[in-house]
Amino acid sequence: RRPLDLDWLVGFWRSRGALGPLAEMLELSLHERLIEPDLQRAQKDPVDVDRTMAALERIGAALVLQGLCDIAVPDSGLDLSDSRPALDLAGILPDWSGEHRASLMSRAMFDPASAGLVRLHNDNQGSVRSYLTARWFKRLMDDNCPRSEVADLLFATTYGVHLGIPSMRQTAAW
Repeated sequence: RRPLDLDWLVGFWRSRGALGPLAEMLELSLHERLIEPDLQRAQKDPVDVDRTMAALERIGAALVLQGLCDIAVPDSGLDLSDSRPALDLAGILPDWSGEHRASLMSRAMFDPASAGLVRLHNDNQGSVRSYLTARWFKRLMDDNCPRSEVADLLFATTYGVHLGIPSMRQTAAW
């Protein structure tokens, strides 16, 4: 049902002669979807891929931690107050200008969900969000965030039994 995704998958197979681990395939897919394919627009693009990937990790983590799947399109001109809850990019990326957030939203990483809302591409089951959240947690730990603080977001103790928090299971698996 997604011919462009199939085309990407076939290209992956042809270049490597095999499918790879899911993490490797997701990583490559994310990076390719963050690159502006139009050369004219790419020259004027104010955001580099590494900074965009870090922002995407923050978005994924915000979606998972808030239990959301939709992202509000900035300046869509629609009143979304009566619709389902959605992530506000200005609150997640306050260090990004409105122009940079709009440029990010124009990438192939985002698919229209409904009027004024988008979702991460190919993330109906939440695997992309979970992967991005795990990357964000790893980045936090690499930046000296104590492992115990990250573990507290993934696991809980109930009646003396250590359990994974149900909403964090996919993220913990990564």
